[in-house]
Amino acid sequence: MKPKVAIILGSGGHTRQMLWLVDRLGDKYQYSYIIANTDTTSQKHIKIPGKVYQIYDTRLKTDTNIFKIILKFIPSTLQAIKVLSKIKPKVIIGCGPGMCLHMLWLAKYIFRSKLIFFESWVRVHHKSISGKLIYPFADLFIVQWKSLIKQYPKAIFGGRLG
Repeated sequence: MKPKVAIILGSGGHTRQMLWLVDRLGDKYQYSYIIANTDTTSQKHIKIPGKVYQIYDTRLKTDTNIFKIILKFIPSTLQAIKVLSKIKPKVIIGCGPGMCLHMLWLAKYIFRSKLIFFESWVRVHHKSISGKLIYPFADLFIVQWKSLIKQYPKAIFGGRLG
């Protein structure tokens, strides 16, 4: 049986980076894809088959009220637990959308998955908020620019995804 790998797809560049990685890893894994309920395009770009799950988007680009964003974490976290209990991934991989934060933490600490995080390629000199929050917990933290090794000393330089 192939190892189970969960891939968190954001929108736009995050999806492109993760699907580029999946294409390079090939079909030796059993993939599950996790997307936000507001994402209307990511699923169309998946080439290597896997079950697709949707969870409630915790932050729309128009959300500016921090309390509204925090309240959205409640239904999203409940959905995340439900999805992760179905997938039971050995590894979970994400690269930056806010939606991935609680998914990664839940997968690591409740479902005992290995957590791999790619700092977004647009981050050349400064940490992302997601990167700052995930770095201390990641089993493998990969940066796409050598300049970020100074910011994340335990990170591995992986080069650019895509």
